[in-house]
Amino acid sequence: MKPKFSRAQILERLSKRMINGDPIFVANCSAGMIAKYAEKYGADLLTVHSRGKFRYRGLPDPLPCFWWGGTNEIKGNVFEIYHEIENAIDNIPVVAGLEAYDALFRHMDKLISKATSTGYDGIYNYPTWGWYKPLRWLRDAAGFGFTRELEMIKLAHQMDVFTMAIAFWPEDAQEFVKMGADVIIAHCGWEYGFSTGGPEPGSVKFDFDAEGFRAQPKTLDESCRMIQEICDAARSVNPKQIVLAAGGPITTPENAQKVMDRVDVDGFEISHGIDVVPIEVHLRRIGKEYKSLRLNPKNPNVERVVPP
Repeated sequence: MKPKFSRAQILERLSKRMINGDPIFVANCSAGMIAKYAEKYGADLLTVHSRGKFRYRGLPDPLPCFWWGGTNEIKGNVFEIYHEIENAIDNIPVVAGLEAYDALFRHMDKLISKATSTGYDGIYNYPTWGWYKPLRWLRDAAGFGFTRELEMIKLAHQMDVFTMAIAFWPEDAQEFVKMGADVIIAHCGWEYGFSTGGPEPGSVKFDFDAEGFRAQPKTLDESCRMIQEICDAARSVNPKQIVLAAGGPITTPENAQKVMDRVDVDGFEISHGIDVVPIEVHLRRIGKEYKSLRLNPKNPNVERVVPP
């Protein structure tokens, strides 16, 4: 199978959105139903990554990162679920999140080619270790660290594959732009406010900055400052660089608008906010409503005493 959309076609689609003054809307989906309605209600791109399935299992999606194996090959991985996504949509590009530091794919060109031959129209570096510098250095020393993410974006660009790059640090955004990333995703940390999300900002007392950690949940103000830093860094290399916001409090349309009102981004990528959050909201409501139903008082079993 070949990709439906070329890199040039995707960039043209995104450019038209910005020319019209509309934000780019990227929806992260790991289930056909989510992809179906994301396309129906206006998403410009879909992203799929192997961590996403953990959300649907009721688990925090960062869990697959805490091992040295390859999430590209775990059950429900990005290659296995492509058909489920593609089968539910009609005419929208789909971008694969690839774990660049996966030791099971030493040859990066084969990993990228597997994504495009599966049918994906582009790639990006997710899962990522971009948010934790000490472990990045440790993994780089073993040959499977953050440097591989930079190399993957560079190689995909050379292969004329559409690329997006998640950056948590301004200097990383600059490096990804130099590697040819078409879109920078300024990620402001773990989403929060629901059962599979992170703790509320400030609830964990720890000096994250001293530890070189960048993914802790942040307030809206903290997130906006971080996103703007990444925007400025990316555009110091390429003034016309497309930058999207993701993570942290961006789990509702209201918060996405607040970020765009205060930060020079071109749109956003939404993950938990388009699947887990709305699903949880309605599950809570519908569960309570079903539990509040009462039997017909004329039902002869209403007053029946069941023997022990």
